[in-house]
Amino acid sequence: MGSVTAEHLCWESEGASQPQWQWPQGWPDLGLPGFLQHRGPVVKSEGHQQGRNCFPPVFSASASSRDGGVASTSGRQELVTVGSRQWGHPAISSLLRVKIYDFAMYMDGKQARESRVAEQYKGRRKAGPPDAAFYRRMRSADDVEMALMVRASRNLPIRLLAGEYERILKRRLAAVGGCPDDAALTEMVTCFREEALPEAIKAGGSVRKGTVLVFTRDQAGNLTARADAHDLITVHSRPLCHAVFDLYVGDQPVSRKAKRIAGESFQRLIEAGPDDYRPPRLQLVCDGDDANACEL
Repeated sequence: MGSVTAEHLCWESEGASQPQWQWPQGWPDLGLPGFLQHRGPVVKSEGHQQGRNCFPPVFSASASSRDGGVASTSGRQELVTVGSRQWGHPAISSLLRVKIYDFAMYMDGKQARESRVAEQYKGRRKAGPPDAAFYRRMRSADDVEMALMVRASRNLPIRLLAGEYERILKRRLAAVGGCPDDAALTEMVTCFREEALPEAIKAGGSVRKGTVLVFTRDQAGNLTARADAHDLITVHSRPLCHAVFDLYVGDQPVSRKAKRIAGESFQRLIEAGPDDYRPPRLQLVCDGDDANACEL
């Protein structure tokens, strides 16, 4: 969903070969995917600052619903990476690509420092960049609570969004060793149907621009979805928890750069003291007048 080997809503790779152009079933082949051709009403998001893509550097019970804040049971999750998913052929200039959504990923710092992954990798930061095994262990670290924020950069047709989530996550479930027909995925997808979504986030059959979807996973293997301040659903499935985060730190990530930053941030997180970790500032601009806002 952002690099040559990533899964796009309209663009996929097949093994190690070059990606082949495909249109998902149901989208008109008119040169742009359906969500770009959609002409629903434009609704201003109250929770989205015009011209800025802000994410809080800390994800906790004190985070406002405007930021999509949900509590970690241990209290505090740290920002480890940000990125965006863009539509367009990788060979096309970034100026000609269309941004679909921005995302931010968080991890519980205390749990990360006490995790089994930390036991294996602490002190090895200078040995070189994280390898594939490191990312797989980080993605599947059941003893570390994580959160994912996804902010829509345009109106996204609900029917197509739900179908693509299901299709992509089925493959990711297989990649993490789960069952593509996991009942928890079927249950979760139902909450993204138009009749199930709250009216406040909808605009003419679409999830409106600026809506923040939040996915959180806990140590028990529960995956919770929210949309802005609205609870959507909680399901239990460790493989599905792994699959959702595999989208961003797996072998075929939404953004290779964001994946790399997440790995480097996790390394710094497990090496840092409780109050010493800082978010990846080289990739963010944190507003000095607002300690709760970092932007892409």
